[in-house]
This record gives sequence, C-alpha cells and structure tokens, in this order.
Amino acid sequence: MPNHLLRKFIAFTIVWLLFALLFVGITLSITWRLEDRGMAINEAGSLRKQSYLMVALVQAGDSKNLSKAINEFELKMQDLARLKHGSLGSEIQNQYLQQLNTVQAGFVSFKTQILAAQNANSVPADLLLETQAFVNNINELVKSIEYENTRSIQNMRKAQFLLMFMMVITALMALLL
Repeated sequence: MPNHLLRKFIAFTIVWLLFALLFVGITLSITWRLEDRGMAINEAGSLRKQSYLMVALVQAGDSKNLSKAINEFELKMQDLARLKHGSLGSEIQNQYLQQLNTVQAGFVSFKTQILAAQNANSVPADLLLETQAFVNNINELVKSIEYENTRSIQNMRKAQFLLMFMMVITALMALLL
C-alpha cells in the first residue's frame, strides 16, 4: 500500500512540474516576443523622425544628406520587414502585416514626392500634409504592435496567475501531507 501511494505521489508531482514548466515557458516566450516588438516600435518611431528629417532636408536644399536619410529609412524598413519573418510574423497576423505593407507602399509614393520636391525650385505646400499622412500610417503600424503587446501581456498574466495558483495548491498539499 505505501508503495502504491508513493507512485501516485511521484506521478502527480511529475504532472504538476510539467504544468509549472509549461507556464514558465509561456511567460518566457511572451517576454522574448515583447523584446522584438519593442525593437519594432523603436524602429517605427525612428521612421517617423526620419520622415520629418527628409522634409527638412528638402526645405534646406541639402541633397547630399537627403540621399543618406533615404538610405537610412530604407534600411530601417528592411529591419521591420525582417521582424515579420521572425517572432513578430509568427504570431502577429493580419493587422501588423497589413500596416507594414501600407507603410512600405506609402514610402514609395512619399520617396517619389520627396525626390520631386528636391528637384523643384520650391517646396510644394502640400508636402507637409503628405508627410503627416505618411506618418499617420507609421503611427497605425505602432498601434498594431502595441495592441499585440497588450494581448500578449494579458496572456502572460493569465499564465502567471495559473502558476501562482499551482504554487498555492502545492503549498497546501505539502502542509496536509
């Protein structure tokens, strides 16, 4: 009889530990994805700044630095595109990818307007309005990432709550035994 009880206790402990490891693994996985999303939010914020910088360079007539700013913008866009193939793309479905595609398509038009304004004698009056519309697309990209962050944090809290619940039950069982 004691041997039978010992086997049940060991089996229960193994199952209990597997659940605990599962919940810890879930929180670690979410934490790693949040790091990637934080990097994506920083990159997108940098894109906003870069957009206004390009307009300022056009207004100043600084074509040398404008080409460098355009190249830097394109590199940051490539970084964001790479993230969709990493941990961001594996879980963030339509909203992030749609917004990223919108920003990428918007940049083609924005770049064309910037280059046209650079070659013109005067800066078009609607360039700032077009820049603001483009930056609004970038803002929507950031919102989509932040939405996913909120959803993941809620899932992580649920996993942590279940882990804490398991620890309380384990403590009670240890006291009873």
